Amino acid sequence: MNIKEELTKRIGQKSPRPCPECGAALRYRQNHENMTFFLGCGRYPDCRHTEEIPESLKMTLLGQKGLFNEVIP
Repeated sequence: MNIKEELTKRIGQKSPRPCPECGAALRYRQNHENMTFFLGCGRYPDCRHTEEIPESLKMTLLGQKGLFNEVIP
């Protein structure tokens, strides 16, 4: 499985990272204009924090050990 397939499968699900602005779970999202993936706050629209998906998290989603050996359920 490649990263695009894995991220597509997880759209809307919680990521292991909390929102740095409000503490809610960041969720996997996809930009419908350019089809890129990102993390967005689960409290949207009250909190509008977004960030790129870190490479270490992408590696973990593919079953590879990242720098910090994160575990993704």
